[in-house]
Amino acid sequence: MALGRGWRVVWWLAVRNLVRRGRVSSTVVISVALGLLTFLTVLGLGVLFGYQAVERAKLLEDPLSCCLWVGHPAIRERWLDEERMEALKQLLGRMEGVRGWYPCREIHVDWFMVDRPEAKESVTIRGRTIHPDDPFCQVLGPELIQKPGRVVVTAEFFRLVGHPEDQEPPPQLSYRSDVGQHGTCQVAGVLRRDLPWQHHFIVSEGWYQREFSRQADVRTSCVRTGHLPADWPERWTDFPAEVRSLFGSYHFFPPSRTLDVDGKPYWVIMTDSQPGLFISEFRVRLEMVCQKMRLLGFQTQGEEAFLDGIAPYGAASSPRQATSRPYNLVAVYVNSLSDLKPVKQTLEAHGFAVRDTAYVIERLDQIAQRTTVLGRIILGVLLAMGGGLLTLLAGVHMMRAETRIQEIGTLKALGMSKGFAVAVLAVEAIIVWVVGTALGLIIGVPAGKFFVGPALLAASENLRQHAFILPPGVLIGLFMLTLFTSLLAILASAWRAITSPPVLTAQP
Repeated sequence: MALGRGWRVVWWLAVRNLVRRGRVSSTVVISVALGLLTFLTVLGLGVLFGYQAVERAKLLEDPLSCCLWVGHPAIRERWLDEERMEALKQLLGRMEGVRGWYPCREIHVDWFMVDRPEAKESVTIRGRTIHPDDPFCQVLGPELIQKPGRVVVTAEFFRLVGHPEDQEPPPQLSYRSDVGQHGTCQVAGVLRRDLPWQHHFIVSEGWYQREFSRQADVRTSCVRTGHLPADWPERWTDFPAEVRSLFGSYHFFPPSRTLDVDGKPYWVIMTDSQPGLFISEFRVRLEMVCQKMRLLGFQTQGEEAFLDGIAPYGAASSPRQATSRPYNLVAVYVNSLSDLKPVKQTLEAHGFAVRDTAYVIERLDQIAQRTTVLGRIILGVLLAMGGGLLTLLAGVHMMRAETRIQEIGTLKALGMSKGFAVAVLAVEAIIVWVVGTALGLIIGVPAGKFFVGPALLAASENLRQHAFILPPGVLIGLFMLTLFTSLLAILASAWRAITSPPVLTAQP
């Protein structure tokens, strides 16, 4: 009970001292000064952390920012064979910060020029496959992995294949497989953004395996073709001279016309090129033969079957690749941007080649450096303005010092202890601090969140929520700093009255 009454007296004296006649104006000045200091600090720190948040949010707009790429398609020693893939899986399974990894391939596919079927021209374009569980599939849409024969391309892809920019994208595209066979696939979508590593299209791993692993592209000196078009001559000497000359320029011997079990004719073709030609090279040269035949008036019916039937003949072939190619890339996704650098360093320490999309790690380091510079600037401004405000507070307290000395001296003469005097002054400081800090927060937080932060940092609407950030730890530190400042200012101004004997300070 006595303790409760004591604290009530402390609060009554503190409030009375702050609002009594002649002291209201100084109390207002002190509260406004603390409020202004809080306001400026809130704005400065909110913009500082907002800058960091906005820059990281810009990075996270790209779902591949949290992705590292293990392997190197251009260096065969960096490909992920079964042994290296198993070692990688075990390493990733032990690492914190990794949320998933998905093997893929960088591939090169010959795509035919759009709207130019008569020319049969093609261009080799770099792309990649994608694992069906890869998170990037969420961006591409489910059609790529749910329906076969689909491809997602970039806008740059259409420029490369000669499609006019002012026309709608074609619904399907034609391509040439490893051995030269023609195929078509549906366009599942067009990306408005560029893909990493100059990839211009994405297909499913299943599509690649199905379309490009049906027949190995082997080197051979003798092939057979598919069935000959119906209107082609039976005897080689009856073919146009231009075609026979073309055969000679390709280092082909005159073809041998042979019948299969159904009695349908096909050619057996040999070459004197050493050490032979790949099946795909045979196909490209025979396509030129077919084109020449069309120009000379022969029909095209049966031409595709003639070309698609090209295959090694006899035992004169040597596999270029006995087994399917190993993966040359693995997409490793981390939990956050902060995990990119440690995961990359660990993988490189174990001998894996690692790249990060669009140099995200370097950009994060640049953001940290800019934040440090910006923090120093803001700290300098706050120290300069805070020093001025503290000087103002010191002046106000000095004005009140003489009255405070006489008042405390009189109360001590009437029996008030030093602890009680300190408690009264501390409560005064807390009241002033609460009022000033609340004033600064009430004005500073809305001003920073809705006006200053968005105006300085947010270039788009979806970044406004990141433009002004005040972490709870920073707010607590700010509260403690202003409270300490308020306590220090009030106690320092009255320290002489607290420590001096009442006979020297008491009012006569």
